[in-house]
Amino acid sequence: MGATKVPKKDNWIFATDNQLLKDKNALIDFHFGMALAKTLKIFEYEGLPDTIPYRELEKILQLSSFAYWLKKDDKLYVFYGGLGGRPDEYYRPTDFIVANPYLQFFKTVKVNEEGVLMWNDYSHMGLSLMIRRYAELMAECDITLRFGLVNDRLVSILYATNDNAKASAEAFLKDIEDGNKLGVILGETWLDDNGDFRVNEYRKANTQDLKAIMELQQYIKASFFNDIGLQANYNMKRESINDSEAGMNEESLKPFIDDMLESRKEALEKVNKQFGTNITVKLSSSWVRREKITQDENPPEEQKPQEQPEEEPEKGSSEDE
Repeated sequence: MGATKVPKKDNWIFATDNQLLKDKNALIDFHFGMALAKTLKIFEYEGLPDTIPYRELEKILQLSSFAYWLKKDDKLYVFYGGLGGRPDEYYRPTDFIVANPYLQFFKTVKVNEEGVLMWNDYSHMGLSLMIRRYAELMAECDITLRFGLVNDRLVSILYATNDNAKASAEAFLKDIEDGNKLGVILGETWLDDNGDFRVNEYRKANTQDLKAIMELQQYIKASFFNDIGLQANYNMKRESINDSEAGMNEESLKPFIDDMLESRKEALEKVNKQFGTNITVKLSSSWVRREKITQDENPPEEQKPQEQPEEEPEKGSSEDE
């Protein structure tokens, strides 16, 4: 039996090579994976059976927009499958088709009669499209930023009319890059008719272009974090902002996350009732801190205790008459 070759450590851990910034699709996958790692931490579950790792549950929900709770051999699982059947009065699917080769489980069941259908959100959209949009924009920024950085290295172009002049120019540039000695170009082929050195200005160094790209990156990141319910202000004023400006969009962060949480709670109520479980879900620490910070920034008005009138001392007869 032939020996199995073990891939390089970088490949089986990171599943990529060293050309990330030169491969647009690899960049998209990188940003998609980084974003998904964050969204998988939005919710925390208690009471899940050992057959349902919460990360797998969330991965199915977020990437596929739904998961189906169903028992197999008296064990509770969540499955991804197909939805179909004759639509109900609101054109919703009535059948779920599960096909799991590992469990050898192939079956069509009636939705919410045998098992429970859980949606990621009430719009049945999931997070895959939102994350994909973010990943593609970030990949474009990374590629543009890389080209901008590379082009900024080249301020001028040297002209060579023959191979000797080319070799002399390359040696000159290498001496400058190494910093070992002052570069010197030999020969008169580098001189124009006026006796001046032949150099053409390639581009003017412009750091504003790079700043604009980096600002765009920060804006895209902040927009994504806001979409998943985290405060990440993007300050275009290039100056400090006050507390009211920092909390301006606080209310806009809540609806989508609240929608996803409510959708999970509603489905878990049906799961607990049908399968006799006691599974609960809540927002994880980062999102809870966001709620707490909001409450601390807007505390309820405390009712001041009513001031009691001071009692006047009783008038009595003096001890010394």
